[in-house]
Amino acid sequence: MYRACALALSLVLLTACSAPAAAPTPTAPIPTANAQGPAPTHTSAPPQLVRVPIGYSVLSGDPLPIWVAKEAGLFARHGIDAELTYLGGSTRVVEAILAGELRMGQIGGSSGLNAALGGADIVMIGSVASVFVQSLFARPEITSVADLRGRIIGVTARGATTDFAAQAVLRRAGMDPLRDATIIQTGGIAETLAAVQSGGAQAGVFPPPQTLRARAAGLRELVNLAAEREPFEQGPLGTTRRYLQENPEVVRGFLRAIVEAIALSKKDEALAKRVLSQYARTEDPAEIEETYRIYVHTVEQPVPYVTAEGLQAALNLIENPRAREVRPEQFMDNSYLQELEASGYVRRLYE
Repeated sequence: MYRACALALSLVLLTACSAPAAAPTPTAPIPTANAQGPAPTHTSAPPQLVRVPIGYSVLSGDPLPIWVAKEAGLFARHGIDAELTYLGGSTRVVEAILAGELRMGQIGGSSGLNAALGGADIVMIGSVASVFVQSLFARPEITSVADLRGRIIGVTARGATTDFAAQAVLRRAGMDPLRDATIIQTGGIAETLAAVQSGGAQAGVFPPPQTLRARAAGLRELVNLAAEREPFEQGPLGTTRRYLQENPEVVRGFLRAIVEAIALSKKDEALAKRVLSQYARTEDPAEIEETYRIYVHTVEQPVPYVTAEGLQAALNLIENPRAREVRPEQFMDNSYLQELEASGYVRRLYE
């Protein structure tokens, strides 16, 4: 939970003690006819590129539009020299944005909200995942969520997205996550799988592509939250209000590139899978297919709005008492995407 002094100290420590992990070495922009957006109305010199450090927090499908926008040259087309940086954990990306080391990035809804509740200047301007992209798997003898009453559910860490997903599933079933089941933190997805297989837990929460491993282990998928489109801001795009106000054209270019990347991923499966393999650091065709299928065909929306429903779902699960006193609209700004949609720009990408 953030307080003003704790936030300042964390930012100083982040700047002094750690350097952002490098993103995969970028390749030359991938030429493709599908990468082209609406045709320009006149011929002009290429725009002067503005350096924009952009971060992402996971090696899964959430940042795929950012990766595709970089590799297909979409950021450059819109005047952005995008420097991508991977920082494991959305809290680290938020801290780097607040420190000015990054300007924008894919964050987590809970980390962005926790920072904002602590007084930080953070705002969400879009979202690449406005639903839980998680599944609850259980041992074969467990046939329903109701069977988990009095049982143990494994998640990576308390306060993580897997934890929030487990709580959401239990609440939907009319159960109290604090009394009707025991949620334990395992430390990682592999550890969650081991706990369920050994009987140390009866169920666990898994994101793609680790859902493949859960199925291969013979576990039963009780709930697929992505397929059910359970609201939760898992992958919002964040920046600071100050940067938003001082650099509106950069923000417009960033969001144009993102919506083009989403359209391109849906049209050019081979390109999107190559980029996913490169950045997610996997060559397993099954893992690539699972991640692509779920994110591109189920999760990503043509206009990637951040949703009040998704932020409210996160606020409902955050322990900070202030979360009950605020409205989700205080932490979001969809005006740039609304402007883009109203112009017909997004529609033309799908014609």
